[in-house]
Amino acid sequence: MRILIVHNEYNEPGGEDRVVANEIRMLTEHGHEVLLYERSNEDLADYKGLNKRYLPGITEFNERTYRDVVRILGEEKVDLVHVHNVLHLVSPAVYYAALEMGVPVVKTLHNYRLFCPAGMFYRDGHVCEDCVHHGFSQALLHRCYRGSLTQTAVLSANLKKHLDQGIYENLYYICLSDFMKKKVASFYPALKDRLYVKENAAFPKKTAVLADTGAALKTQTEERKKRYLFAGRLSEEKGIGVLLKGFLIYEKRCKARGKDPCDLYICGQGPLRDRIKRQIASIGCDRIRLMGQLEKERLNSLMGEVRALILPSLWYEADPMVIAESYAAHTPVIGSDLGSVGARIKKEKTGLLFEPGNAEGLAEALMKMDAAYASADAAAMIRNVRLQDTYLPEKNVETLMRIYRDVLFREGKESSAESE
Repeated sequence: MRILIVHNEYNEPGGEDRVVANEIRMLTEHGHEVLLYERSNEDLADYKGLNKRYLPGITEFNERTYRDVVRILGEEKVDLVHVHNVLHLVSPAVYYAALEMGVPVVKTLHNYRLFCPAGMFYRDGHVCEDCVHHGFSQALLHRCYRGSLTQTAVLSANLKKHLDQGIYENLYYICLSDFMKKKVASFYPALKDRLYVKENAAFPKKTAVLADTGAALKTQTEERKKRYLFAGRLSEEKGIGVLLKGFLIYEKRCKARGKDPCDLYICGQGPLRDRIKRQIASIGCDRIRLMGQLEKERLNSLMGEVRALILPSLWYEADPMVIAESYAAHTPVIGSDLGSVGARIKKEKTGLLFEPGNAEGLAEALMKMDAAYASADAAAMIRNVRLQDTYLPEKNVETLMRIYRDVLFREGKESSAESE
């Protein structure tokens, strides 16, 4: 097939960018041709002074995007357009352009921005679905997008306009978990038959492949360093506060029992970085290391060295890339029993779950994981992680192609390869 992938990069690199890169690699390695239309929010810096007044209109419907996509589809024999992020510079104009040119559109839902201006269903320390049940006036009331009334108003107005025009009912959607699919179907019943499920993929390191024997698994277990890892955006909804509280409780319990606690490596950037740095300095805990944003290769290597990845998320999440990357490194995950994180972790098989927001629960999970590494349980977890295959590129691209083919069939289209 020939696929046009469309993506708008955020200012800070994140999981969505890695998803796009991985899917392009998967598709090209399996013989498909990929065209990429990409914009970056770093270019928003160009809109200063009087030019800034044009931004609301551009984020609602970017004429440049519309012209570019129409031109590409007119010049290239594209079977399908696969959209990831459109905020801010791509804008929903891509949908109108593709549909006008008669090309089906698949949209990956990396968040819940179709229903929530902030995209997370999270506000003031708790899950919030007010906009679904009471309208976007709730987002305005609480200034949900970046704490700005103006930006929240612009985003809410844009969402409402395109929802009212019905453009979203003409797209097909990839949800990143069964949990997300059920949520979207309940919020927007008209999309029920247009929803598919495909988890994120990650490429495992070739050196990580081991014989599936007790001896090999025992060796890998023994080689794990006494470390736990958090990798993600340093922000409230990611549960970074719960992480620090839980780890300090864990450290105290270890010392009370005469045990040596593990270290905690915190990798990533975000709005709470300086506050976390000050907090770590004030408590004087030398076992917590703030690593900053690591290069992909270094982070993947680190994932294969730790006892477990920790995901204390307080919002539903979509499907954090770090779960797939952790599984690719054969590393269990300790996560909040909430949304897609809770759904992706098989309790006591591929990791451990704890009540979201419960620092005591996280501490207990860390103690339990330590005990697993002191017995044969950790080796069993590592084996179970290795047996997960939906994140593997070979399996994942099969799922993606089934979705593409089904969309083309439903739209009465045939791929360019079939037509030739």
